[in-house]
Amino acid sequence: MRFATALALAAFAAAPARAQTVFGLGQASCAEYRESLAEKPEVGAMMMGWAQGFMAGLQVPHLANGEGVADLDPKSMPVVMQSLWLTRWCAENPTRTFGAAATTLYRQLRTDQGIGPKPAASKSRRG
Repeated sequence: MRFATALALAAFAAAPARAQTVFGLGQASCAEYRESLAEKPEVGAMMMGWAQGFMAGLQVPHLANGEGVADLDPKSMPVVMQSLWLTRWCAENPTRTFGAAATTLYRQLRTDQGIGPKPAASKSRRG
């Protein structure tokens, strides 16, 4: 089992960098996310759970390459604050996907922890 996992990580790490393909809840637009959140507040916990799992997956290439990985629940921005961050980002970017919001949050967490390049500047993104 360890060999299969190591082989999968090596193959993933060797793959050329490309845009992330997002499935499931991350395909929802930010506007759809906010509408659902207004109708059913429990949607926030479900979407935050998806975002945490997605961000954990984004860590795989960094881990496979021996790079630092981000703390996804740091004291400086615990999950509750991350949820508010995502909601605000989606309010400012209603046509973007929730997956784009989670990707931007992940980059922000890496930057805040000093382990990644700063996210590209964008007039529609705030962090």
